[in-house]
Amino acid sequence: MGVNDAVEMLEVAKAECVRLEREIAQLKALQQPNAETVERAARAMFEDPLSAAEYSWAEMVVEDPKRADIWREDARRVLSAALPIPALGEATTVYAEIASEVARSTAKHGDQSRVPLGTGDQEPLLHGCELPKPHPQVAVTMGTFAYTARTVTDSAFRDGFGTWADILLEEVAEALAEDVPSKVRAELVQVAAVAVKFIDAIDRRVSS
Repeated sequence: MGVNDAVEMLEVAKAECVRLEREIAQLKALQQPNAETVERAARAMFEDPLSAAEYSWAEMVVEDPKRADIWREDARRVLSAALPIPALGEATTVYAEIASEVARSTAKHGDQSRVPLGTGDQEPLLHGCELPKPHPQVAVTMGTFAYTARTVTDSAFRDGFGTWADILLEEVAEALAEDVPSKVRAELVQVAAVAVKFIDAIDRRVSS
């Protein structure tokens, strides 16, 4: 994947964000409570036994329509807050972040489409490197996994036999080794970006 491809992907992602945000607005409009529902809710709120209203809803609609409108607006806000709106807005932000990370990574590392995949049932994990632990009865920690994956990946690419499996495994291990949610999230964005570039590398081999 070249820099131009990454920039184009970022532009496509931005356009997709705009489209999804437009769809969210349409969904919200569709899920707004109708006038009949608002009227029933406003009446129920107004005629609540605990509200000690001086007159009935029907009387207020005729004698004090502005006050009735205030109750309707309150009812509309309550109903709107209760309606489930799909959380697509959060997803569009994530897509944009991933696209940005793909562009950043491509600018830093250049075309990686020819990096070997490194996948397969018989491929040795971490190039056969053992995961160290201080004692046979002690479990290998996520931190040790991340450190070892990072060390093996750096060594493999330095010696000219690094693979996409190395890159992805290192990013996944680093995400799993974090404790702070914000740091886990940042690492997962990198995991997603690596997965996108991994897929792109496969697609380029198939098409070539």
